[in-house]
Amino acid sequence: MANALYLLALLAGASLLDAAAAPPKKDGPSLDDYKAGQAKKAEDASAAAANDGKMAAVKKVTDMMENLQHQVLEEGEKEAATYDKFACFCKKMTNEKTKAISKGKTAKGDLEASIKKLSTERDNLDKKISGLNADVKAAEKAMAKLQGTSDEALALYEKNEADLSAAIFGVTEAI
Repeated sequence: MANALYLLALLAGASLLDAAAAPPKKDGPSLDDYKAGQAKKAEDASAAAANDGKMAAVKKVTDMMENLQHQVLEEGEKEAATYDKFACFCKKMTNEKTKAISKGKTAKGDLEASIKKLSTERDNLDKKISGLNADVKAAEKAMAKLQGTSDEALALYEKNEADLSAAIFGVTEAI
């Protein structure tokens, strides 16, 4: 322990001697240090100005890109809204046209069936008319034949009446 104290004292004395032998320090920087500091400051300011110029261009490009992005998004939203309206219009028109086509096909089928039914009915009626026309012709022939018989009977009757009337007149005159 005594050795330790001795060493400590030696070290303390040596540091005191070193401090006394060193030249006294000045409070401010030397002229060379000052000039170097000022040059460094000017160089730093020049680099900062150049960097600010570069950054201003980059910032301007970035701002333009952001504005362009916003403009594209707005136009996209407007285009999407227009597309939605058009798509709804197309869907509505397609549905209406599909219904109209379906309705038309149904109506066409109904009309074709009706036409077929009425054509068959017309054909049947045409056959019936042909039959009735034949019956009318037969009736006309029979009437003509009967008219001839009737005319003969009338002529015979008129002859007989004239004879009887003359006989009655003759008998009346004789009385």
